[in-house]
Amino acid sequence: MDTIENKAKCLDDLLDLDRYGWENFHEDFVRILVKYGYQKHLTEGENEWYENEVVTGRELISLTDYTEPD
Repeated sequence: MDTIENKAKCLDDLLDLDRYGWENFHEDFVRILVKYGYQKHLTEGENEWYENEVVTGRELISLTDYTEPD
């Protein structure tokens, strides 16, 4: 899955993101990395958010709540 074509598609999707809304951009960025098999590059907070919000749908909180320092 870690091919040049996969990287090109991932980059293309990342470059198409709306960069003006940080929260949406960050969440979409995380979703795209996972979609193309790059979940290993997520931070601990991003990974926790993805598992809770996207995979299980347990919590409906912002990614920022997982990634910003207390």
